[in-house]
Amino acid sequence: MINHYNTIVWSLLLTLFTFLATAIQAQNNGIEDIYVRVKMNDGNTFFGKQIALTDTHIIIETESLGKMNLPRENVKIFKVINKPTRSTSGQYWYENPNATRNVFTPTGYSLRKGEGYYQNLMLFYNQVSYGFTDRFTIGLGVETISILNGFENDTGIGYSITPKFSFPIQEEKLNIGLGALLINIPFRDDDQLLDLATLYGVTTFGTRDRNVSLGIGFGAIDGEFSGRPVVTISGNLRVSERFALTTENWILPNDDSVVILSLGGRIIGNNVTWDISFIGATDVDGGGELGILPVPVVGLVAPFGGSW
Repeated sequence: MINHYNTIVWSLLLTLFTFLATAIQAQNNGIEDIYVRVKMNDGNTFFGKQIALTDTHIIIETESLGKMNLPRENVKIFKVINKPTRSTSGQYWYENPNATRNVFTPTGYSLRKGEGYYQNLMLFYNQVSYGFTDRFTIGLGVETISILNGFENDTGIGYSITPKFSFPIQEEKLNIGLGALLINIPFRDDDQLLDLATLYGVTTFGTRDRNVSLGIGFGAIDGEFSGRPVVTISGNLRVSERFALTTENWILPNDDSVVILSLGGRIIGNNVTWDISFIGATDVDGGGELGILPVPVVGLVAPFGGSW
């Protein structure tokens, strides 16, 4: 069983690195100019290179409109885009607003200080994450099924707590994240504060737009840790200003060599990002037959913060 487990891990890892290696190596990381996103009180949003910043005005140079002199009193949000991605046509794209995770699992990147986002999955799971520093992010999530059910049978509410520390080893090339996933599961008879805890580490190779992540986590159920880790292998490949390919794959620590696979896309908007993934499972020891046919999972992320 151990051989099956190791074979699965390395096969998925090599496939992802082959898929993304060229894109990661081609990424332009030598941008020295400051690029900003400016949202005005009337709703118009501009993206360009910062030329000057005074007490009264912001001067930027955009790709299509040239130089613009924007009065600060009319600016609602001003955000520096640390590492904008240059497309093959020479234009700059907005930064990926949800680089801290692909679908479910985290990457080695963190939110910057003052940044945050609201995430919703399939209407029934809601999470708010916030960057207290450039290196520490925490998320609080809650499910709504038990709430809509009226707390029948005194089942309590399901929630999650997700603290994470991030350490950039090489900026925009190699980042490590260490964190925990703490979950309370509703509809259980016990009175424990937490039903499931996972301590994990994740290494992300590449930029916020194009990367591969390898994660290892040890889970504890009812206070008892598993002897074998959950392994996650995921990736993000941004192919245009508004669209990226995403994948997350989990190798579960059981005797059946079950692998959960996903492939999807991310639609990147100015204010909301949509994730649409198809998730299925296969039993490797059972001949590779799908145990769960791929089902669609839809989520959205709405970033906030990061202003003056």
